[in-house]
Amino acid sequence: FTVAGFTCRPACTPPVARKDPHLYLPHGGRADFRGANNVTFAMLSAKDVAFNVKFEEADFNWAKRIVHGTKMAAAYWTIRTFTGKMLHIEYNASSKLG
Repeated sequence: FTVAGFTCRPACTPPVARKDPHLYLPHGGRADFRGANNVTFAMLSAKDVAFNVKFEEADFNWAKRIVHGTKMAAAYWTIRTFTGKMLHIEYNASSKLG
């Protein structure tokens, strides 16, 4: 529906990052993100939660070309629970631990 010339939708698309990464943002926005080799970027910082991603250089085959870019190598979350406890979570893409 439309209100005062602004189109409203019942729900927004959740933000997503995938592959090298391509970002799919709320309200239909899209972006490509080029990190820097072995650098960690803050992707989300909000009350009681932080999400950071470490990038590394990578080559991708795309349409018979080689693209020199970056990929997500690790993700880090810091979350404060409702009791005030701090949780630190890490996922490393190259880890061989389950």
